[in-house]
Amino acid sequence: MKSTFFSRKAEQNYEAAETIGGGAFDEDGFIRARFDLNPADVSKRELQKGQGSLTLIQFSDANGAFLVCKTIKNKGNESELAFMKELMNVSASVKRSFQIQWPFPEVYHVEERGAESDIYLQYVEGVSNRRIAEVMQLARPLAIAIHELSLVLPSVCRRDGQSLPRRGRVGSRFLSDVEALLPGTGDRLRALSEFQRNLPHSLCHNDIFWPNLGVGLLDKKPRFTFIDFGMLGTNVVGAELHHFARRSMKSARDDEFFRRVCRKFASLTRIDEQLITMNAYLYAAMRLMAFEKSKASEASFDDVLDLCLAASQRFDKFCK
Repeated sequence: MKSTFFSRKAEQNYEAAETIGGGAFDEDGFIRARFDLNPADVSKRELQKGQGSLTLIQFSDANGAFLVCKTIKNKGNESELAFMKELMNVSASVKRSFQIQWPFPEVYHVEERGAESDIYLQYVEGVSNRRIAEVMQLARPLAIAIHELSLVLPSVCRRDGQSLPRRGRVGSRFLSDVEALLPGTGDRLRALSEFQRNLPHSLCHNDIFWPNLGVGLLDKKPRFTFIDFGMLGTNVVGAELHHFARRSMKSARDDEFFRRVCRKFASLTRIDEQLITMNAYLYAAMRLMAFEKSKASEASFDDVLDLCLAASQRFDKFCK
């Protein structure tokens, strides 16, 4: 029996008189054919969208939510769009070949229309209101799920001639920005960056965090579904945990959760735990630096520096 693990965040009402996309796609006919539902009995609500979405619409009937339409711009989201198409067409034999729970939502239809695309996929209840006791139970199974995801992703991403973006590469601009904020750190981070280049890389989601996770119970065990693949690309092993690394700076409880995830993930990948945490801290610093610089207000970069220092400390410990 499947049930939810966490409570759901409230949504806003959405009024839509026209079919999403407004083109030739017959949305009502799609709902009738795919779900055997009368469109008149289906309501729509707008969900809080991520940075890569133009809109995110939830479809519900009397039994609850069952469908989401995510609208994205085609330019700049080529990898996500190609991945959704592959996920829609993946064969049942590929799904059966993995002795794990299939970690992706079902994609029902991709409607390309000019500069934008509508992606119709299975509704996955994201994580919102989290109780610490529940979250701590998820550390080990989440680490296992993230590791399994890295094994499944290459089988889905079968693009012809399309290379996936490389995430997590330390750039000269980032190094100079950090050096300006905290003189004397640039050389150490350059050495760390050179060291990283020889570490294993893998295909990653690159944006795993509670809003992008569906968590349910199947046979009394947590089952994870990963959503929002807008940051899909290769990265150094361990960087996938960067959101939890950033949160670890906020409280002792978040730090303990991060340590538990890293400990289990390191045992699964057979990579030293110091390297796993180092990669997570450094990529978290890079993502946070980019976010802070994009804000118009005078923002504090203290967290960026703390993350850089944490990455450097793990590097030093490993090299001793």
